[in-house]
Amino acid sequence: MASSSSHQHDVEHRAFSGIEPDTKRRKVSESSRLFDVFINHRGPDAKETLAVPLYSSLQELRLQAFLDREEMELGDYFPSTIETAIRSASVHIAIFSERYAESAWCLTELILMLESGAKIFPIFYGVRPCELRYIENGAYADAFTSYKKKCRYLQKLESWKKALQSASLITGLEIDSAESFRNSQGFKNFVLDVQKEVERTKPLFVAKHPVALHKLVKDFESQCLEKLVHDFESRCGLNRKGKDQSKIVGIFGMGGAGKTTLAKELFNRKRSNYMATCFLFDVREKSSRFGLPSLQAEVPCLESTLWLLVINRLVDSCLGTLRSLGGSMFGTSCHGPSATSLCG
Repeated sequence: MASSSSHQHDVEHRAFSGIEPDTKRRKVSESSRLFDVFINHRGPDAKETLAVPLYSSLQELRLQAFLDREEMELGDYFPSTIETAIRSASVHIAIFSERYAESAWCLTELILMLESGAKIFPIFYGVRPCELRYIENGAYADAFTSYKKKCRYLQKLESWKKALQSASLITGLEIDSAESFRNSQGFKNFVLDVQKEVERTKPLFVAKHPVALHKLVKDFESQCLEKLVHDFESRCGLNRKGKDQSKIVGIFGMGGAGKTTLAKELFNRKRSNYMATCFLFDVREKSSRFGLPSLQAEVPCLESTLWLLVINRLVDSCLGTLRSLGGSMFGTSCHGPSATSLCG
């Protein structure tokens, strides 16, 4: 996003440019709000003509979209709130207008969007994808030439070019008239496609104020899961060789220690590798109370499926239930006062 006031626009750019792409977890927003969709755009070009209509349509579908400062709460630090909004969003909409590259803010947001791994829905508004791929010969040539002449953002120019080139390879909509697009069936279809993607990939809520969760997950992956995941995904995942095999990892700990929080965060990070995902709480209790059919109804009937099951009793008595659900399992299960199981 970008402000319509050029002076304020430059001030905001300088502030946000302090967040380097490789420090993506350095700052954590105080805001507890998470968003389904992030709309990346240059305000003077596309805010009123495209961004606001898209925002309004998404709001009507009860999707939380981040458009501008209106989504911020009093006391929020603007740059880190933008970063948190990008990283929490299931879908990003990038509106590449003719003067998009004049916004250092937009370009920095684009890098964060690509890093997040969430799907990007590009709209090429008055530009063609090839113009993002070949900067020197396209609509953005003047902007990059200006940055060089003024010696501004020199350390970021190459990463911005690579981000634009990556975005040019993503299938998107090419439009010349915002008004014609707004009044077309294509606009409605675009919004519905965004809604479907949000519903398909919306992450589990992990914690309102996670503390050192990134380091905890990183340590868990490197110390416990690296070999297991590689073995599972090479033999039972994408290649689907030995698909009937199961993998179970135990996490031991007292209730409230953070086992479920860790499993949820890991599940969110791995879910994009699977055709479908499933999150189940209290498997033993539900199977005892309602029987296996109630659990089976929640499990996608696909081979490449990531399951997460939360079990609050000893796991040994639950393994028969898990195997009865069918499919192959990759996950965490825990013995102790409480237990968490991530299966896929």
